Amino acid sequence: MGVEQLDEALAAYSRVEPRIGIEGRILAHVALGCRRRRWVAAGWSVGTIAALSVAGLLVVPKPSITVVPLPIHVEVESPPPQITATETRRPSLRPAPLTKEERAWMTLGDSGVLASVEPAGIEPLQIEELTIPPLESEGGE
Repeated sequence: MGVEQLDEALAAYSRVEPRIGIEGRILAHVALGCRRRRWVAAGWSVGTIAALSVAGLLVVPKPSITVVPLPIHVEVESPPPQITATETRRPSLRPAPLTKEERAWMTLGDSGVLASVEPAGIEPLQIEELTIPPLESEGGE
């Protein structure tokens, strides 16, 4: 029973005429396939070139650079003095001694000679008292 139904369906399918313009549709489909094949071929070409470039960069040996140290000649006259713990210096808390000129000024100041001398023609400076009025604001505060 299933075989007979299949035969009838195939016979009905084969009796159907194709629609008008089938030749044009087939030719358009073939032309479209050619364009697609070009794009696919171009895509594969770009991918292949990229893969080969990366492989080439990984495989090509890098040029080796040898570093030759230059001889360094240092003349040392004598070794630096060794510092021991007993030779360390601490900052002095005492003031430096007075010089001869400083001691002379101190003696002159202590004698009282400078206090009794008044400069000739110089009056003491008089400064008037400065008063600043408070600022007035527009709001009347």
